[in-house]
Amino acid sequence: MEIVIHLKDLVYLGSHLFGMVISAVLLYVGVRKYAPNVFLGFSFFTLTYGTFIAWLVSSGNFVHFPALYRTGNIGGLLFPAFFYLYIRAVLYPNSHSKRDLLFFLPAFLFVADYSHVLFGMSIAEKRALIMQEIFDPQLFVAYNQSLFLPKNFHTLFRTFVILFYLFLSVRLLIQRYRGKEIPKFERPWLNWMVIYLGFLSLMVFPFLAANLLKMGSLQYDLSHLTASVLILGSGFAILFFPKVLYGHNEFEYLRVVQEEKAEQDPKTTEVWPAEKSALLEGKLKEVMEIKKAYLQKGYTLADLAKDTKIPAYQLTYYINQIQDSTFHDLINRHRIEETCSIIQSGEFQHLTLEALAEKSGFNNRNSFSVAFKKFKGMKPSEFLKEFQRG
Repeated sequence: MEIVIHLKDLVYLGSHLFGMVISAVLLYVGVRKYAPNVFLGFSFFTLTYGTFIAWLVSSGNFVHFPALYRTGNIGGLLFPAFFYLYIRAVLYPNSHSKRDLLFFLPAFLFVADYSHVLFGMSIAEKRALIMQEIFDPQLFVAYNQSLFLPKNFHTLFRTFVILFYLFLSVRLLIQRYRGKEIPKFERPWLNWMVIYLGFLSLMVFPFLAANLLKMGSLQYDLSHLTASVLILGSGFAILFFPKVLYGHNEFEYLRVVQEEKAEQDPKTTEVWPAEKSALLEGKLKEVMEIKKAYLQKGYTLADLAKDTKIPAYQLTYYINQIQDSTFHDLINRHRIEETCSIIQSGEFQHLTLEALAEKSGFNNRNSFSVAFKKFKGMKPSEFLKEFQRG
C-alpha cells in the first residue's frame, strides 16, 4: 500500500510537534521564573491545538477523533487574546485585573453557540456530522450547526478577532516606544515581536483577500495552514532570542540601564550625600520592615520602585553600591529573617518546610533552602533541629 504525504501535511505535523515543545518550555519558564511567559505559552498551545484540528479536517483523519468536533475554533479564538495579554504583561507588569476575562468573550460566545454540539451530542452523532463534512473543508468551516448565529459566521468572525488583537498589540508597542530610545536589553524582545506580528499578519490578510475574491477552498488553507507557518516561523525565531524564550532577566536589565545612565551622566557614580542615603534607607525600611512587601510572591524591583516612589535605577545603585548587596539578596535576607521569626515564635510546629517557605514569600522550597543556607550557613531543617534542642 502506497503512503502519500503531502507537503502541507509535513507543515502541519511539524508545526504541531514544534509548537508543543515551545509551549512546554514557555509554560515551564513562566511558572518557575517569568510569569508573562505563561500567557505566551498558552498562546502557542491554543494555536497549536487549533492547527491540529485543522489538519485532522484537511487530512480526513477527524473521523478517528470525533470527541474533538468543533473544539478547534476555541483555540483559534483564545490564542490572540493570550498573546496580547503577554505583550501587556511584559510592558506593564501587574496590569492584569478581573476585567481581562472580557478578552475571552469571543471564545465563550462560540462555546455558548455550540454548547448543544460540544456537550449534548454523543460520539456517534458527532462522527455522523464529521462524515457529512470531512470531504469538503469549506463545508466543515461553514458552521452549519449554530444555535443562534448564521452560517459562515465563525470563521470570518475569528479572523476579525485576530485582526482586532493584532491592532491592539501594534498599538501597545507604538504607545510604549514612540519617540523614545529603545533600551538595549529590550531590543531583542522587540525584534521578535516584529517577526511574530509579521507572521500573524500573513495569517490574516491573505485570508481576507481570498474571502473577498471568493477563492473557494483556498480560503481554508489560507486560514489554517498559515497558522502553522506562524508557529514554525515565530517558534524558530524565538530560539535566536533566548531572552524572550527564557524571560527577561530583570536584574541584568536594570544593571544595563544603570550603566547606560552612568555613561550619560557621570554624576550617578559619585558618592551620594548622606541626606539622600538616609532618605532611601528610610523608604526601604518602611516598605521592607513595616509593610513587609517582601512577603509578596514574585516581588520585583519595579514593584519596590513603585512602593517607595523612587526610580528603579536609583534603588539599584543604592542597594548595589551603598549597601553592597543586590535586590535579590535584599529580598531574600528579609524573607529568611521572617522565617526565623516564625520558627522562634513557635508557629512553625504545624507547618511543613514548603508551607514555611510560602509563608515567608518564597515561590518554592528549593529557592528557600538555597537562600537559607546562604544567609544562615545551614539548611532550614538543621536550623529547626538546633532550635528545638534549645
